[in-house]
Amino acid sequence: MTLPGFPTAIKASADDSTSSPFWFGQNQTYFQHYSALTLPTSNSIPESVQSKWSNASEINQEKTQNTFAYKSLTYDSTTKKFTMTLEYNSPALKGEGRKSYFDLAFSQSMSSKTSDVHLLTSSIKGAAPDTTLEAKNGVFSSGFDAGQQLGGLYTLKMTIDPVKILSSDEMTGMYSSDTDTTGYHPIFQAARTVGYNDFGPQFNDALLAQLKINSKGTISSLDNLTPDQKSGYNNQIDGENTNKDFVNDLNKITNDATDADKKAACSYADKMDRFYASSTV
Repeated sequence: MTLPGFPTAIKASADDSTSSPFWFGQNQTYFQHYSALTLPTSNSIPESVQSKWSNASEINQEKTQNTFAYKSLTYDSTTKKFTMTLEYNSPALKGEGRKSYFDLAFSQSMSSKTSDVHLLTSSIKGAAPDTTLEAKNGVFSSGFDAGQQLGGLYTLKMTIDPVKILSSDEMTGMYSSDTDTTGYHPIFQAARTVGYNDFGPQFNDALLAQLKINSKGTISSLDNLTPDQKSGYNNQIDGENTNKDFVNDLNKITNDATDADKKAACSYADKMDRFYASSTV
């Protein structure tokens, strides 16, 4: 599928049958022509073959120097949305007629909460400074003509709805470089995975802190609760931690406070109606 607004070399692809492609959860470099979905069989070019190419020294760089990392979770009070930032760093190498691709996948609970994924580049020739990764069945994909330069630093930013990260959650980024000109520079797909220990605690801490601020802000704005009621709800908020189901818990506390505020307003309005009705008799 060609993406509108980008050169024809930019493609998006994802698996029609499963939300977990073969490279998900891997920390491995595959030596093969690009395919986001197909197991490395018929399209593979064995490392033993590529090791005889003129720039075979780059093979070890691709196996050891590709890194993928979680950077931050931030909140925009204007849009009321969270942004997660990731970085994928690949050795910057030269080549001829290169095409680069980037694929990104999440564990199921994260994938359902993630949208608007952007691949941002600062020093990579041929790449648009802001490329949207198109989603299909939970895989976010795009590509571009890399010309004579491949690799470098890629920053990924995406919108993510509040979700608690669990021990089973992980994210995999796969950078690929391909060309029809063989015998010179490696053709590869480098999949790298960020697991719970690499990002889960930091993500949950940042999310919990912001959600507490948001919940307390909502309760502070309610006009019909007594100070004691507000204090009670705030105490419940303070009692939440990352060992609990804090996303749902904080949402329930906020909703309970809002409902109580509405009931108090209705009760006051009903009393005033009865007061005015009795006054006119």
